[in-house]
Amino acid sequence: MENRFPSLPWDRELRKDLLSNYNKLLSPDANNTQVSLKFMLNSFYFDDKEEIVTMDSWLFLRWNDSRLTWNPKSYDGITEVLLSSLIIWNPSLKIFTIAYEDEKQAQLLILLQYLMK
Repeated sequence: MENRFPSLPWDRELRKDLLSNYNKLLSPDANNTQVSLKFMLNSFYFDDKEEIVTMDSWLFLRWNDSRLTWNPKSYDGITEVLLSSLIIWNPSLKIFTIAYEDEKQAQLLILLQYLMK
C-alpha cells in the first residue's frame, strides 16, 4: 500500500518552506475567502429526559489559499501534506450549545493538496 503522507526529509522541507513567511492571521483572499462546507452525520441520539442531543459527525471544509502552493517536482513528488489547524488560516467555527465545555474545542487536521492549474 502506498504511503499517502510521507514523513521523510522532503515532507519536513515542504512544511518548512510553506510556513516560512506564512501569516495564519490573514485570510487567503482579503477576508473574502469562499468556503464550501459538507456535513456528514454518523450517529445521532436524543435523551428526552435530560434534553441532550449527542451526535457524532464530520465537517468537511474546502477553500483555496494561494500562499500554500508548491511544485511537487521540487519535493520528491509530494502532492499532499497534513497540517494542524493551529498553524494555518482556517475558517472560524464555533459550537454554540454544548453540554460539556471541555469537549468544545477539537483540533482539526487539514489536508493540504496540490492542485494543478
